[in-house]
Amino acid sequence: MESTLSRLKNVSVGEFRGSRYVVPQTVSFDLKGSSRTWDMIKSMGSVAIVLYHKDLDAAVLVRQFRPPVWAHAASLEGESGINDEDEEQDLAAGFNYELCAGLIDKKDLSAKEIAKEEILEECGYDVELEAIEKVTTYVHAAAHLGSREQIFYA
Repeated sequence: MESTLSRLKNVSVGEFRGSRYVVPQTVSFDLKGSSRTWDMIKSMGSVAIVLYHKDLDAAVLVRQFRPPVWAHAASLEGESGINDEDEEQDLAAGFNYELCAGLIDKKDLSAKEIAKEEILEECGYDVELEAIEKVTTYVHAAAHLGSREQIFYA
């Protein structure tokens, strides 16, 4: 975290300008004779990997800076969310422990192959494809995204 935190500068929240990763949408529907809407974000599917380190007898988690985590924490502190006296402490609120994960954004690779790439990229382990097992698929952030995330174990 220290090296990432020291390189992190000028973090701010602004208007959404479009993205290939997420698309805000509104779903309209009738329920019990009443018209309703539900705001959502269309996004790509993803993979997450439960990693077990045999030598350490421990699970491996990734600690990453996540801008939405920071933005939410900042919004709880007031309008700007920035403490001019200790910007580094404010930015530290954006770090999150999570499973190794990534988007399914490469059409020429299977979800399992993407999981292998993410393990190497995020954790530095070159795990054999045969050692990666699919556990399940679930709906990720169902109230806002509704996208599917495939869980693997290695």
